[in-house]
Amino acid sequence: MQRKILFVHGFGVMKDSRGMFTELADVFREHGVTSILIDLNEKHEEGNIYVNSLSEQARILTETYEREHSDGSMVDIVCHSQGCVVATLAHIPAIRTTIFLAPPIENNPERTIAYFSRNPESVVDINGVSRFARKDGTSTFVPARYWEDRARIDYQALYKEYISSHETTVVIARNDEVVSNETAEEVFGSSNIVLLSADHNFTGTAREELRSLVLTILK
Repeated sequence: MQRKILFVHGFGVMKDSRGMFTELADVFREHGVTSILIDLNEKHEEGNIYVNSLSEQARILTETYEREHSDGSMVDIVCHSQGCVVATLAHIPAIRTTIFLAPPIENNPERTIAYFSRNPESVVDINGVSRFARKDGTSTFVPARYWEDRARIDYQALYKEYISSHETTVVIARNDEVVSNETAEEVFGSSNIVLLSADHNFTGTAREELRSLVLTILK
């Protein structure tokens, strides 16, 4: 049976963000596993990213799964940050193994806004369109419907429901500068958690540790 892995990225980025998923895809390609990197947002010609609502992102993920699973392939899913929430919203039943990387445990939009608006050129307007300026000169645009949709979602309830019916490993970054890990054990259960000394995006030496860990889990 053919194996495939769906990779689900986080907030305000695209599938190739910071090279995390492209590097993991290269590792699995060497082992004969097909990697499907999914874009949940829209990127325009000028390089700016336009963020879809979480419900729309879940729809995209579900449609991708149905297309890739139609040939009977065995499917795993690897999600980073907000992508973990998207996976729980999609709640695809026939996933072999799930890996959550640095999941946001609290639905805290104020924290999200504070982190992504650090660039002084950013403009926050949750009732209109927020623009988060990026280091490369491009911007991420977030419409009001994203925040409205997000406000109705109980992250922790979704996580608990998901892991009750899916084999799930949760990788917590000890030095996460983006999300809080304080209630991780309460939400996910200690037996499902693996701790890595890493920042939110598993940069530096943590990237190799992450590759080895994911490969071991999905072997």
